Amino acid sequence: MRIGVDIDILTLPNPYTGIPNYLRHLANGLAQFKPDVAHFYLLSRRQVYENDILPAHVSPVVVRWPLGWGWQSVVLPCAAWWLRFDLLHMPAFAVPPFVPCPVVVTVHDLAYLTHPEWCREETVSYLSRRVPRALRKASAVITPSAFVRDEVVRCFGVPTERIHPILHGVSPAFRVLPKEEVTDTRQEMGLPERFLLYVGTIEPRKNLLGLIQAFGQAVAQGLDHSLVIAGAKGWKCTDIYALPRQLGLEHRVLFPGYVPGNLLPALYNAATIFVYPSLYEGFGLPVLEAMACGTPVVASNVSSLPEVVGEAGILVNPLDKDELASAILVLASNEGMRQDLSRKGLEWAAQFSWERTAQETVRVYETCSNHATRDLCRGPAKA
Repeated sequence: MRIGVDIDILTLPNPYTGIPNYLRHLANGLAQFKPDVAHFYLLSRRQVYENDILPAHVSPVVVRWPLGWGWQSVVLPCAAWWLRFDLLHMPAFAVPPFVPCPVVVTVHDLAYLTHPEWCREETVSYLSRRVPRALRKASAVITPSAFVRDEVVRCFGVPTERIHPILHGVSPAFRVLPKEEVTDTRQEMGLPERFLLYVGTIEPRKNLLGLIQAFGQAVAQGLDHSLVIAGAKGWKCTDIYALPRQLGLEHRVLFPGYVPGNLLPALYNAATIFVYPSLYEGFGLPVLEAMACGTPVVASNVSSLPEVVGEAGILVNPLDKDELASAILVLASNEGMRQDLSRKGLEWAAQFSWERTAQETVRVYETCSNHATRDLCRGPAKA
């Protein structure tokens, strides 16, 4: 097989969060396959990988395309024809209007459609045009969870057999670390000894106003921890940064900003509890990373998060601040419960790997590129 993968999103400034993070790990996973499985072509308009660090069956293809338009509509179809692809994987919602081979598309969530109030207007506009076409044209659709698969079926009528839920993995870097390393990192970051942790973009969908309010209730009932909200600024985040002062919690709620990937494992290790009250997630990777570090988790009971947490954490209604505050208080005061959830989280997270994600993705490639089994992909959906 000759498989093309559009990795141009990795040329963005920060390829370590969200969709770029998924794609980076997927590309690295493809490089671990034996040469007789497939030849993978990683396409981008700027250099992402050096040729000498990849095995012979993985070829970075840099197309110096200077225009702001035409990457999907011109460059990728031409590359697919010139390089004789058996299949092209588009990992971020959209597919070219024409391409001379089967296409697999990854749809990470449908928040733009089901909850447009949590998305930027330009995102809603772009995805409203691209996603329906992608679902019509793609031979197969990959989603990061069964939750997103079910939303695609419900909203677009795509046959279930054409959709492949493939869960994300967790990097081996996220693990239990020596206490000395954790303490050193915590002190370097200027963080207190006892704190709750959130990691992710600072934006309305993450329900951080609700988290800060629930934290305030817990503090009023005797909680002696701080709250660390780590992540890059998103959109509509002014109220989030202002709320701690309004509640008199400005010295207890800390915003260290975006935390580099090399420091994240120690940050997770240092936290007493990881709290993730998001209102909507296609997957929710920070929850899995926290569990892999042995940190007990409190998360929302909505969207994909029950799939990610399983029985290894506490699930709460993210809109019920009393329930969230109660879960935080109970867990912070009960060391035995924390140890039990830490053990369960480690066991659960050990089942998730990017290697498995890559293996399951290649199975989809094989199904859709093999003429003898192409009917299994069912062709274009009537979405």
